[in-house]
Amino acid sequence: MSISTQFHYNEIYIRRRNSVILPPSMPGAFVPMNVVMSLAKELERLGYTLSKELIGACSGITLDEITALYFELVSALKAMRGDHVVHRPMYPNFPHIVLSMDEGQLYFNAIAHYLSGGKLYPSSEKRYRLPLQHAIEPVVLKLGTEEEFELLFKQLTASTQAWSEQDRIDIGWFVEQYHEHILQLLPEKMPSRENRAHLCARLLAHTSQGEVFAAANLTTATDVLRLAAALSGTDASLASPGKFNSFKRPMRKLLLGLLESCSDRNEAFLKRREVWLRLGERLHPGEMAKRYPQTGDAFKRLRNGLRLITFGSETERFIKGGDTAAAAGFLAARPGVLGRRLDHLLRLDPESGSSVVGIFDAEASRMSTPLLLQIRQHFLNRITGNTVRLAFPKGNTARAYVLPPLAAEVSPTLCTQAAAICQKHLKNKFAERGPLGKVYIDPELRNYMVPFAMRSASRSLRTVARGSRLSLPAYSGTLRLFLWWQNGTNRTDIDLSAVMYDSNFAPVGEIAYYQLKHLGACHSGDIVDAPNGASEFIDLPIQELLQKKIRYIAMTVICYTREPFYELPECFAGWMARQAPGSGEIYEPRTVQDRLDLTSDKRIAIPTVFDLERGEAIWLDLALTKRPGAQANVAENSASISKVLQAMVEMKRPNLYDLFLLHATSRGKLIETPEAADVVLSVAKGTPYRLEEILADWL
Repeated sequence: MSISTQFHYNEIYIRRRNSVILPPSMPGAFVPMNVVMSLAKELERLGYTLSKELIGACSGITLDEITALYFELVSALKAMRGDHVVHRPMYPNFPHIVLSMDEGQLYFNAIAHYLSGGKLYPSSEKRYRLPLQHAIEPVVLKLGTEEEFELLFKQLTASTQAWSEQDRIDIGWFVEQYHEHILQLLPEKMPSRENRAHLCARLLAHTSQGEVFAAANLTTATDVLRLAAALSGTDASLASPGKFNSFKRPMRKLLLGLLESCSDRNEAFLKRREVWLRLGERLHPGEMAKRYPQTGDAFKRLRNGLRLITFGSETERFIKGGDTAAAAGFLAARPGVLGRRLDHLLRLDPESGSSVVGIFDAEASRMSTPLLLQIRQHFLNRITGNTVRLAFPKGNTARAYVLPPLAAEVSPTLCTQAAAICQKHLKNKFAERGPLGKVYIDPELRNYMVPFAMRSASRSLRTVARGSRLSLPAYSGTLRLFLWWQNGTNRTDIDLSAVMYDSNFAPVGEIAYYQLKHLGACHSGDIVDAPNGASEFIDLPIQELLQKKIRYIAMTVICYTREPFYELPECFAGWMARQAPGSGEIYEPRTVQDRLDLTSDKRIAIPTVFDLERGEAIWLDLALTKRPGAQANVAENSASISKVLQAMVEMKRPNLYDLFLLHATSRGKLIETPEAADVVLSVAKGTPYRLEEILADWL
């Protein structure tokens, strides 16, 4: 199917590759250069420009097509940069008006706003603002191709990790637009079972081959459960409970038929008994028990509460019997489980450590690349004494928990052996892939983490793995945090705050609705009602804060009226880098460094933490659960934020430099300069933001 006459796919292409596809040139078509440059000028205001190749191609299409392209690109880029809404802070002459007011006047204005139910704003006429005083290097939009655009779908479906919400939206668009043709773009193998379920749900809705795909790719009972969840629009990771749809008879037959062919029904049923009982209420297996007898019997046994011997219960029997080596041998049947329990087995019985490590070595070749990378880093951390542990629970909410250090030690020798085994098998896996030639790896990629647990990643202007450190622009004198939201079904009060810490992660102060000025930083004013949308801003002067021994600043967003973010029509936050806070508009889209949608089922979000000393933004994209009964402000939550902050800063996770280095030394030659390289992996070329490529081609 040709998509050359459609425009709306460019939003996906720009977001993922900074590229644009144009219709083919028409004989005799000509667009005057001043029209093309008008488009380029408008894009510059948003922080983008056109490549020479794209400018030339624009002159070869029709005037109607360039007009359609103009509206499409401007609309897409405005949304990406957060410029598609009206930003109306409480004080339109922020930040100077706030800095010049005394505390009494600020307090009086706030009380008047609160007592009016958010209707009364301070009287202030917007003054002229100087143009932006510093140059900003625009993002260059390139001329793309249909082949590269379709490669995005191939890479997404070849991903080793579960899709994020944005990934699922993009995959859905591809299937809906391409219909039957989409089957030609599928890879030979989809590593992620969760992704298979999401794709199958789309194929069933928009193609004639959904059932064929399901029979070939959904081979376990849990796969079928994931499909039922995806069809119901609930959590296909199965980490959180959800309601199943009332399926029509053809879909019930499909799901029951898939279950009938699965050999692991009983164990899967026992593992998630309550979930399967809820699904059984929708499938009515008794009505088709003659056609699917084994599945009908399994549901009957499940309802009667009969217990069976399972793989997990057998594993625990070995462990309770004290035979750790036998337990490891039993777990070898499921290498992934063995890898995840390796540390536990080594702690249980140090005497059998060598035997356990030997079994691990024998089975490691069957383990996935992401698992081997994480096991390797885990044991390297044990060797260096880095005991900080942060858990990201499975599911679609970006939560994190700080875990206590492991109680028992594992000998450095065993740790070294385990890490070396992982590295050996990783290099063996990579050596089987095609040669790379000469490879240059940017040392700055050490600051970017390997993208694990991206299922819960928020939709954002540029997405990286949590814990990654992004350098602040050289011109950064002030960081301007921003928040925009619109009311849900009722009045919604969301607060933007900044919590400040010293080098030891001790709280120093905060900027919030109850403290608009502190330590040189200032807030644009607390708004408590947003029927048509509202904005809040915080300015953070970097050098002034550094002089006051402030190193870390956590950007926080808290819903004071207790609605979870996903219930709002729209809510997003982010940050800008400004040389002089008084120049340019309060919201300058070209100065936006990042913008992310807040859509979790929580009420507290920490998008970013800034390390002022190193001049970096640490990407968190996390949600916190407020303690019951606590007030919804940063002062009450500063202890929780501090723990997560310290864990994220000190935690050692696999980084992109190490991943690429393993590839380069396995199937290429590492060189020190990019000019002579066949493969260049660098921040300047956008490598850490090409997540679908990393997940498909490097993991």
